[in-house]
Amino acid sequence: MVTDRQARLQRRAALHAALADPARLRIVDTLRLGDAAPSELAEAVGVPSNLLAHHLKVLERAGVVSRTRSEGDKRRSYVQLVPGALDGLVAGDVRPVTRVLFVCTANSARSHLAAALWRRASEIPAVSAGTHPAAPSPPAPWTPRTATTSRCLRSGPSTSTACVPTAISW
Repeated sequence: MVTDRQARLQRRAALHAALADPARLRIVDTLRLGDAAPSELAEAVGVPSNLLAHHLKVLERAGVVSRTRSEGDKRRSYVQLVPGALDGLVAGDVRPVTRVLFVCTANSARSHLAAALWRRASEIPAVSAGTHPAAPSPPAPWTPRTATTSRCLRSGPSTSTACVPTAISW
């Protein structure tokens, strides 16, 4: 027995599968602007007519597009998006968020700042988990704090060079 939730999930999976090809996504994007003849779609998408026919058939089976004949002489066909066909792409039964908790570890004020910014942008209540600053970490054993280097000065055109040791701290 297939429940209503399973049927919706299968429908969403079929929609995603139908849209999984970049050419089909371009077709849908083009049709969002309005109906189009297959020749117009082939040009817009950049695929040959036989490949376009395959992609349209996949989209038709998924219920995303439909074909209609022209009103005037019924000779030209047009492709259009089925109204509401893309509505099922996103899960509709997501639980609503009732509150937000910001937890920032080893930081003195980030969670308070995040909660304050959230409260300004949303009506959903937000709180901070508090502040517990981290203890200062000792420098890594390989990180020098002071180094000695030499500055060498060349005096004139001769080859003699005077070097002076210099301490650099950071």
